[in-house]
Amino acid sequence: MITVVDIADSEIKAGAREIGGNNQGPFVEKYLNANHPERITHQGEPWCAAFYLWCWLQIGPIPFPFTRSSHILYERMPWSSRVLTNPQPGDALFWNYHKDGNDSPSHVNMVHHVDENGVIYTVGGNEGDEESGAPVKIKPRHDLSKLWGMAKMQAM
Repeated sequence: MITVVDIADSEIKAGAREIGGNNQGPFVEKYLNANHPERITHQGEPWCAAFYLWCWLQIGPIPFPFTRSSHILYERMPWSSRVLTNPQPGDALFWNYHKDGNDSPSHVNMVHHVDENGVIYTVGGNEGDEESGAPVKIKPRHDLSKLWGMAKMQAM
């Protein structure tokens, strides 16, 4: 059975990243347009939440309306918590990188795996800066100080 992490891994192998500028390119548009039967331009919008949901949509329907906002995604998730408990592959991890004191998530990715030492590895879209092309990639998370909360998806 194919998992949501397998889907994310296949996007890494495909070279998914921003192309042509910040929050732009064919991969970004694919994720941002995941809920539309027609292609519309959302270039320039953050795409981490769209990538997360796009991956889940490859498995099957999701139990709530599609969103491109990590804050709204957190509110719509079937089970969410501000406490990190028993992270499993596919769980959403929400991060607060706001510099203005805003207490809401500004980024989301998913648990890829947890290693034998308890280090959480995440996979997500928009992981990096414009110079790196913000690729879809796997990252070890040694510093959880910006972790805002977690949520578990339940496919329909």
